[in-house]
Amino acid sequence: MRSMETRSGRAASRGLQRREVWVHEKGLPHICRQPLVDHLGQRMLVATDLSDDSSDVDARAIELAEMAGARLLVLAIVAPQAITDDSHQKRLDALLGRARRRGIEAEGRIVMGDPADAILRAAIASRADAIVIGDAQWRGWKNAGCVCGHVILHAPCRVLITHGRTAA
Repeated sequence: MRSMETRSGRAASRGLQRREVWVHEKGLPHICRQPLVDHLGQRMLVATDLSDDSSDVDARAIELAEMAGARLLVLAIVAPQAITDDSHQKRLDALLGRARRRGIEAEGRIVMGDPADAILRAAIASRADAIVIGDAQWRGWKNAGCVCGHVILHAPCRVLITHGRTAA
């Protein structure tokens, strides 16, 4: 499967590209010029680890939620061995604040455990219409990372895999 590439805003002017793959239904890939905003639905879930590496994915989820007029659930997944402190909550609050300043109804929660299972459980519980997830090591459909691949194959809704911007 090939990934699609789009240019957007300031990144295009700096020669950076965003690579995205839209999985429309139950693991069946659908390549399009851009995510089908009309099909994102009213409830979007973004999975994040709140790291600097995930900030581009987080920003893209906020952008899409704003375009679609969707409610955003931010699922912050922390590794079980990680020491939880106030810093995780502060980063989550900052992310939610950015979404709310753009007029998006947003809520968030921090969970520990297996990322793929946590994402799928949250998508089912929240009745998400779409999941936005990052996969920094995307090398095509057959080589999807284990978390991303598991989510794609078992998601109860559409999935958008977005990648950090790379040099053109």
